[in-house]
Amino acid sequence: MNYVSDTYLDDPQSVALEVISADGSRRTIRGAFRTFASTCLTLSTFESVPLSTAVGVEYEDVLFLGDVRSSIPEAGGSFRLDIAVRHTLNGMQSLMLLRRALMGEDGFESQARRPFRADVSLQR
Repeated sequence: MNYVSDTYLDDPQSVALEVISADGSRRTIRGAFRTFASTCLTLSTFESVPLSTAVGVEYEDVLFLGDVRSSIPEAGGSFRLDIAVRHTLNGMQSLMLLRRALMGEDGFESQARRPFRADVSLQR
């Protein structure tokens, strides 16, 4: 079964794998989700990633943070990456909306930037 295709963006199993080099530089590799069990996340990519490299993987609404445990060549020029997951962060879409609102991005107006207006009606 070929887990990696050229149409990553149309594939519901598509992931963005951010590779963090020892010098702090970052690059993104597209891949495909295979399995997640206990603390091991398995992906398919068209690039090998060195062992012990720190990575972040965005899949659906979860960010997985960990390091590469193995990078095994497979048929068709793809690689199976096993990642030891150290941390997960759920609710990424909600966090991004909150960030946009707080930073005043994309038409959202930050509460901190709005002038204070008291709508108080005094009834006697």
